[in-house]
Amino acid sequence: MAAPNQVVLLRHVSLLKQIALLLFVGSLCRAQTTLFDRTLPAGGPDVNADALNRHAAELERLGRSAEAQVEYGRALNACRESRCPFQAAILNNLGSLFQAMARYQDAESVLRQAIEASSANGQDPSSLPVALVNLAAVYRAQARNAEAAPLYDRALKLRQADTATPPRDIAKLLTHMAALARDTENLPRAEDLIRQALEAFRADGSLQSPEALVSLVTQGTILAAEQKLPEAEATLQSAVSSYRGQPQGLDYAAALSSLADVIAARGRPKEAEPLLREAIAVWTMLLGADHPFVASGLMNLGTVLKARRRYEEAEALMNRAANIDAHTLPEGHPRIAVDLNDQAGLLLARKRYRDAEALLLRAAAILEKRPPTSDLGRILANLGEVYRLEKRLPESRENFARGLKILNATWGPLDPRLLTWLNNYATVLRAQEEYTEAGKLELQATRIRVLEARRRAA
Repeated sequence: MAAPNQVVLLRHVSLLKQIALLLFVGSLCRAQTTLFDRTLPAGGPDVNADALNRHAAELERLGRSAEAQVEYGRALNACRESRCPFQAAILNNLGSLFQAMARYQDAESVLRQAIEASSANGQDPSSLPVALVNLAAVYRAQARNAEAAPLYDRALKLRQADTATPPRDIAKLLTHMAALARDTENLPRAEDLIRQALEAFRADGSLQSPEALVSLVTQGTILAAEQKLPEAEATLQSAVSSYRGQPQGLDYAAALSSLADVIAARGRPKEAEPLLREAIAVWTMLLGADHPFVASGLMNLGTVLKARRRYEEAEALMNRAANIDAHTLPEGHPRIAVDLNDQAGLLLARKRYRDAEALLLRAAAILEKRPPTSDLGRILANLGEVYRLEKRLPESRENFARGLKILNATWGPLDPRLLTWLNNYATVLRAQEEYTEAGKLELQATRIRVLEARRRAA
């Protein structure tokens, strides 16, 4: 298991506001008359649909999701009465709410309807790339990344073909694509895309806009994934400073959480704790206590408390986070495996080896069904460490070998996160009198330490 100060930088579900769609059943849409009805502007269904849509968006911003649902549904009903030209836009706004509520199946179903509606005569053609991006966001939330990528590509072609598209709209789309590349561990592509996004914001004169801050946070998480931690911390700190003083929204919470992860990874868990608690409070206020974003924050907070040896608090938070994810994410979602790995790390720190082994085997079984990623590599390497501590050396050797092969391929052979596993694997090989192979691992570890010393000196 990695050293305590090597806190895992979890890959966050993107916290940009993702727009999905849901077509309400008639009973939900026919809400009772409210004070807002009596203040609707005089005019036909088009005017009322627009007013209801705007009111729903304001309710959503305030975290009043149930009321926003009803208003979006009423806006759709009003729009259908007159075949108004912004039905697809209302559907997009309605879907945004359900994407935020983690109702992914509903969102996917209606997003497909939104794509169809966007292509109808009289509808705003700019609604189609929005719907494509939002369907991609739903796929990403379910770790269906291969399905998300072509939707982003199609949306980008549409945006670029439309000469009226503002540079900031291109920049926002590039930011989504950069986050997807980061999540799939294609870091050179992620770095290139986020550079293009920030250049587009600069060209548009909107580098200080809320949308540009989202890109800045994404850049910070990419730098963190590349293990450029000082640069990542400076970038994220800049974003958080810009967010302070503004209304506390989902993007602010994402920035706080990302900054906390980097600070913890740099060996300062005490500083990370209040940032994570603030992020969790914002997510809970806006999304409720049982949302996957809240679970992500709780798991990361548990990891920070583990590093501070506050094991009982950490275990309670991790168990709560894992329970939320198990009930809200699709079966077999990679983050469920990551949760199990993090829980196993705590059990290992408490010397509960058999319990840790059981969780790691469950985690590996989930990820073995997917192409190999660093998450699977970490889980297998941690299994190797459990078996080493239990003196089950053949099993330890097998899992260390498989795990480190994946991690060398995904992280590169000079990543400092490899150090503890390399050293422990070498001890297993020496115990089995495989001195040549052990020496190779020790040489790799020495090279990493030399590079790290040079970086610190610089």
